Amino acid sequence: MIGGDQHLGSVVHHGIDEWEDAGYSFCVPSIANLWPRRWFPSEPGLNHQTGMPLYTGRYFDGFGNRITVRAVSNPYISGKEPALLFDRAPGYGIIRLNKKTQEITMECWPRYMDPESPDAEQYPGWPVTIQMEENYGRQPRLWLPVIKTTGLDRTPVIQVIDEESNEIIYTLRAKESSHQPKVFKLGTYTVVIGEPGTKNMKTLQTLTAKWNKEQQEILLDSRRLL
Repeated sequence: MIGGDQHLGSVVHHGIDEWEDAGYSFCVPSIANLWPRRWFPSEPGLNHQTGMPLYTGRYFDGFGNRITVRAVSNPYISGKEPALLFDRAPGYGIIRLNKKTQEITMECWPRYMDPESPDAEQYPGWPVTIQMEENYGRQPRLWLPVIKTTGLDRTPVIQVIDEESNEIIYTLRAKESSHQPKVFKLGTYTVVIGEPGTKNMKTLQTLTAKWNKEQQEILLDSRRLL
C-alpha cells in the first residue's frame, strides 16, 4: 500500500488478527511539507530490535490495530537553509520491484540529498527490503499439495479459493515453477494455476488441506493444457 500527501514518511507492517499477518504500507514524505508530523512514542515498541530507533517495533494505534513500525522520517533540525523547508523532513520515495527475486525495496530520500553522490544517505531506517509474500504475512496452518508446472515462459500465477465459502484466499505469481500453496484452515480448495490471459490455465478442484507438508506432487505440463 502506497500513500502520500503532506504526511509523515513511514514503513509499517500491519496486523489484523496477529502481528504482521497483513500487508505493508509505505507513506512517502511530502516534497515540501507545511504540516509536519512526528512519531515519538514514550516507550519503545514491543519486540523492539537492538540497534533500531526507539520509536520502532510493535504498537497498537489509536483504534486498537496492530502496527509494526519499521521506519519513520521524523522532522529534525537539519542545519540546512531554508530551515522552514528542510526542518520539516521533506523528501520523496522510490520503490524498486525485482520481479526475478520478488524483492520490494522501499527508499526514502531527503529532498536536499543527491542519490548519485557516493556519500548520499536516506532517512534513518531506509532502505527497507521485503519479500513479496510478506505482504500477506499470515502464517500457514495447513498445506495443499506441491504443484509443479513445466513448459511455461514464466513462473505460474496461482489463485487459491476456499470451496466452502467460495472466497478467494489469495492470488500470487509463484517465485519458482514448483510451489506449495499455504492455507489457514481445514477444508477443500480450488487452485487456478497457469498464465492468465492465455490457454495455459488449469483448475484443480477438491484439494484437501493437510497439516503435513510432505504430500504427493502434482505435475502440470503446459503443453497438455492447450
